Amino acid sequence: MRAISRVVGVSLNTVTKLLVDAGTACQAFHDATVRGLKCKRIQCDEVWAFYYAKARNVPERKRGDAGDIWTWTALCAESKLMCSWVVGARDAGYALALMDDLRAR
Repeated sequence: MRAISRVVGVSLNTVTKLLVDAGTACQAFHDATVRGLKCKRIQCDEVWAFYYAKARNVPERKRGDAGDIWTWTALCAESKLMCSWVVGARDAGYALALMDDLRAR
Protein backbone atom coordinates (compact mmCIF):
# COMPACT_ATOMS: atom_id res chain seq x y z
CA MET A 1 0.00 0.00 0.00
CA ARG A 2 2.85 2.36 0.73
CA ALA A 3 4.34 1.71 -2.70
CA ILE A 4 1.01 2.43 -4.38
CA SER A 5 0.61 5.67 -2.45
CA ARG A 6 4.11 6.76 -3.59
CA VAL A 7 3.56 5.80 -7.23
CA VAL A 8 0.26 7.65 -7.60
CA GLY A 9 1.19 10.50 -5.26
CA VAL A 10 -1.61 10.16 -2.70
CA SER A 11 -1.57 9.57 1.03
CA LEU A 12 -1.65 6.11 2.58
CA ASN A 13 -5.01 7.02 4.14
CA THR A 14 -6.44 7.65 0.66
CA VAL A 15 -5.32 4.22 -0.57
CA THR A 16 -6.72 2.58 2.57
CA LYS A 17 -10.08 4.35 2.20
CA LEU A 18 -10.29 3.35 -1.46
CA LEU A 19 -9.64 -0.31 -0.61
CA VAL A 20 -12.26 -0.27 2.17
CA ASP A 21 -14.81 1.39 -0.14
CA ALA A 22 -14.09 -1.11 -2.95
CA GLY A 23 -14.39 -4.04 -0.54
CA THR A 24 -17.71 -2.76 0.80
CA ALA A 25 -19.08 -2.31 -2.73
CA CYS A 26 -17.90 -5.79 -3.80
CA GLN A 27 -19.45 -7.38 -0.72
CA ALA A 28 -22.79 -5.64 -1.35
CA PHE A 29 -22.71 -6.71 -5.03
CA HIS A 30 -21.94 -10.33 -4.11
CA ASP A 31 -24.66 -10.39 -1.47
CA ALA A 32 -27.26 -9.01 -3.88
CA THR A 33 -26.39 -11.06 -6.98
CA VAL A 34 -25.20 -14.47 -5.75
CA ARG A 35 -28.69 -15.82 -5.00
CA GLY A 36 -30.81 -18.69 -6.28
CA LEU A 37 -27.81 -20.94 -6.84
CA LYS A 38 -28.31 -24.31 -8.54
CA CYS A 39 -25.06 -25.90 -7.35
CA LYS A 40 -25.10 -29.68 -6.99
CA ARG A 41 -21.97 -29.93 -4.83
CA ILE A 42 -20.54 -27.35 -2.43
CA GLN A 43 -17.04 -27.63 -1.00
CA CYS A 44 -16.59 -26.00 2.41
CA ASP A 45 -13.28 -25.34 4.10
CA GLU A 46 -11.52 -22.99 6.45
CA VAL A 47 -8.19 -21.22 6.04
CA TRP A 48 -6.06 -20.11 8.99
CA ALA A 49 -4.19 -16.83 9.21
CA PHE A 50 -3.16 -14.47 11.98
CA TYR A 51 -3.38 -10.77 12.66
CA TYR A 52 -0.36 -9.09 14.32
CA ALA A 53 0.99 -12.36 15.75
CA LYS A 54 0.10 -16.02 16.21
CA ALA A 55 -2.20 -16.55 19.19
CA ARG A 56 0.54 -18.01 21.38
CA ASN A 57 2.78 -14.96 20.76
CA VAL A 58 0.24 -12.17 21.31
CA PRO A 59 1.25 -9.91 24.22
CA GLU A 60 -1.23 -9.58 27.10
CA ARG A 61 -2.10 -5.97 26.17
CA LYS A 62 -3.19 -7.05 22.65
CA ARG A 63 -5.27 -10.11 23.65
CA GLY A 64 -8.63 -9.97 21.91
CA ASP A 65 -7.36 -7.56 19.22
CA ALA A 66 -4.80 -9.88 17.62
CA GLY A 67 -4.09 -13.54 17.01
CA ASP A 68 -5.59 -16.36 14.97
CA ILE A 69 -8.30 -15.67 12.40
CA TRP A 70 -10.13 -18.09 10.13
CA THR A 71 -11.77 -17.56 6.74
CA TRP A 72 -14.62 -20.03 6.24
CA THR A 73 -15.47 -20.62 2.57
CA ALA A 74 -18.19 -22.36 0.53
CA LEU A 75 -17.27 -22.99 -3.11
CA CYS A 76 -19.33 -24.49 -5.96
CA ALA A 77 -17.42 -27.63 -7.00
CA GLU A 78 -18.29 -27.34 -10.72
CA SER A 79 -18.10 -23.60 -11.46
CA LYS A 80 -15.65 -22.64 -8.66
CA LEU A 81 -17.99 -19.77 -7.69
CA MET A 82 -17.37 -18.49 -4.16
CA CYS A 83 -20.90 -18.91 -2.83
CA SER A 84 -20.29 -17.63 0.69
CA TRP A 85 -17.58 -16.79 3.21
CA VAL A 86 -17.29 -15.80 6.85
CA VAL A 87 -14.25 -14.46 8.71
CA GLY A 88 -13.90 -15.15 12.42
CA ALA A 89 -12.92 -17.75 15.00
CA ARG A 90 -12.78 -21.49 14.40
CA ASP A 91 -15.86 -22.47 16.36
CA ALA A 92 -19.37 -23.77 15.84
CA GLY A 93 -20.89 -20.28 15.80
CA TYR A 94 -18.96 -19.21 12.71
CA ALA A 95 -19.51 -22.60 11.02
CA LEU A 96 -23.25 -22.18 11.59
CA ALA A 97 -23.12 -18.60 10.27
CA LEU A 98 -21.54 -19.91 7.04
CA MET A 99 -24.15 -22.63 6.66
CA ASP A 100 -27.02 -20.20 7.38
CA ASP A 101 -25.75 -17.73 4.77
CA LEU A 102 -25.22 -20.55 2.27
CA ARG A 103 -28.75 -21.88 2.82
CA ALA A 104 -30.13 -18.41 2.01
CA ARG A 105 -28.36 -18.47 -1.35
